[in-house]
Amino acid sequence: MSPPHRNPDSTLRAFKRYSLTTLLAAGILLASTGTCSAETADQAEAALAEAEVAVAKARVREALWLTAWNALLEARRTRVSNDYAASVRWSTRAAELAGLGIAQAEHEARSPQGLRAGNTGGTP
Repeated sequence: MSPPHRNPDSTLRAFKRYSLTTLLAAGILLASTGTCSAETADQAEAALAEAEVAVAKARVREALWLTAWNALLEARRTRVSNDYAASVRWSTRAAELAGLGIAQAEHEARSPQGLRAGNTGGTP
């Protein structure tokens, strides 16, 4: 049994219509992705710069927590791999942890019975 006969003109028109629709959809997708990526890349760069500064301040004050350092390393790694959303999250976390380390160091410096004075929180 032979395949049904189709009009070559209608087949060609359908193919062109399908191809044009596919190309338009791909173009719209690429255009929107490119715009979002550029904005997100800028946000990731800004967040990473803030985290770098916060971690540097904590390090100078000898208040850098290992978790803050690890978060900064992860922010750098995700930025290099172009995972901008993760880079922003890790950068924010690194800056927060660096700030907490500084706050803890300042509290201990002001406290007459701070942890550095040997106070472990137990009974005297």
